[in-house]
Amino acid sequence: MIEIKIPKGYMNCGVSTDNTFIADTNDSQNWDTLSFPLPTPPNGGVWTIHSYDGLTVKLVENMDSNTDEDYSPYCPICSGCGEEGCCPPTMCEQHPDGHYCESYLRGLKFGYVLNDWVGNELMETLPQEVQDQYNQKWDELYDVFYKNEE
Repeated sequence: MIEIKIPKGYMNCGVSTDNTFIADTNDSQNWDTLSFPLPTPPNGGVWTIHSYDGLTVKLVENMDSNTDEDYSPYCPICSGCGEEGCCPPTMCEQHPDGHYCESYLRGLKFGYVLNDWVGNELMETLPQEVQDQYNQKWDELYDVFYKNEE
């Protein structure tokens, strides 16, 4: 297995059929592509992406094929893509065979901490109408997530 730390701002990672690693910024204002050759896999296969957590890509050798035709960037458990801002972390099942569970869990923790700050620090500074909208949405979502557990 190879682990590659991705520079900040890069995403859309892939491995070409000639074992070149590729990532880009996906930013139309500042488009940039990073690519470099990978070492030859030990058994003569090709490197494929095993998992991607937004910071690190883990590559494994694929012996089934010398092309990446069978490669899918989607998690085999929840079908998430692992790209920040694309598939929501709430779809992750935190399954041991999931590809992006660490990244999605980090996203959920971030959302929780930010929401906690909004509720404890920011809320009292907002106009009452905005507070009421937030509280109404909170009640709706609470029912969606916890109604069946009560």
